[in-house]
Amino acid sequence: MANTVIKFRRSAVTAAPTAGSLNIAEPAYSFASDKLYMGNAAGTGVLTIGGKYYVDIVDGATSANNANNLVKRTNDGDFSGRIITGTQHVGALHGPANTANTLTTGRYIALAGDATANVIFDGSTNITLTVDLTDTGVTPGLYGATDGSAYSSFLVDIEGRITSASNVAIAAGSTFTVKGNTGSDVIAAGDNLNILGGDGITTAVIANTGNTIVQTSVDSTVVRTTGTQTIGGNKTFTGDIVMSGTTFFANTNQLNIGDNMLVLNADIPIGIAPSEDSGLVVNRGNTNSNAAIYWDETNDWWTAQSNNILSGASALGRLHTDGYANATALSVGTIPSARVSGSYTGITGLGTLTLGTWQASTINVQFGGTGQSSFALNGVIYGAGANGALLITTAPTEGKVLQGNVSGAPVFADLDGGTF
Repeated sequence: MANTVIKFRRSAVTAAPTAGSLNIAEPAYSFASDKLYMGNAAGTGVLTIGGKYYVDIVDGATSANNANNLVKRTNDGDFSGRIITGTQHVGALHGPANTANTLTTGRYIALAGDATANVIFDGSTNITLTVDLTDTGVTPGLYGATDGSAYSSFLVDIEGRITSASNVAIAAGSTFTVKGNTGSDVIAAGDNLNILGGDGITTAVIANTGNTIVQTSVDSTVVRTTGTQTIGGNKTFTGDIVMSGTTFFANTNQLNIGDNMLVLNADIPIGIAPSEDSGLVVNRGNTNSNAAIYWDETNDWWTAQSNNILSGASALGRLHTDGYANATALSVGTIPSARVSGSYTGITGLGTLTLGTWQASTINVQFGGTGQSSFALNGVIYGAGANGALLITTAPTEGKVLQGNVSGAPVFADLDGGTF
């Protein structure tokens, strides 16, 4: 917003505003002390937040050893001074220092337990510590038999080390039993175990390094309980069918229903009052609005989504056509456009006007109007009190701010912080 002037509260004679004289975050400046102030968070005190007084102090900072000045470093990081008092120093100091290249006495470093090592360290050079693991007594080698005649046996201690290892021979003539839902068989060494599928089920053995995979699959003749599936052929169901999904779509040109009554909203429990409309909807394509005939639960009658059929709107009910030109017999409902002709002076009750131009008297405030017939361009509307017509300010000019005058009425003017 160009040319906008926002002024602080100001004083050329008072060094600081008194406590409580500034609102919360209200700024003020004293030319007597060259300091900037602001009201505190409670509005009861005054905070000093800056001003020329502090700018002069910062601008007067120097690396020279002058009294009552801020100290700043030179380009080399130096500044003048005499005595620095402190409790701790971190970093380099100028002057002599004690140094050492080796330890006075070398120290012996050793490992003991499951791993052993030792070395002497005196600080003169880097050292390498060679570690030797303690032997467990297990003979190195490959355990187990690739021909299936033996299996390997190991003993592991609490620290994860193998403390013993051996090969255990598999006894000749070993067998195991295979059991199914019905029947069982004994499998002897050298026999094959055949896994075959039944009706609609096939099996495949897949070679895999280290493991053999037996994969079982079902074909399209098996009805799955989950997942998407297409089922071909004619099917006859002799029991009841309950669909629990969201949409049932019959992709067919002919739908035959043996029942003579179709029940909609059948999931409403007995004793619960109905709350939803229910009926039939006709899809008329992407460029046309759908048509529907349904039971209007709110008004308790049959109606249509278009205005072609209306039942229950009057004592007799009637068929609407484009030639139905007036509303003399209409008692409730919404009158469509182009359906009203003639003069009607006794219209009462509630309704909705969707088309036309209002040419009657000005609507007063107590009836939802403004009490005015026109308003000035770019003015701001405000209340006049009681039921008086709404008022409007003059149009603002660039840079002006909306504020209250001495009477409380809104006006556009410059801001002035005042003095203290």
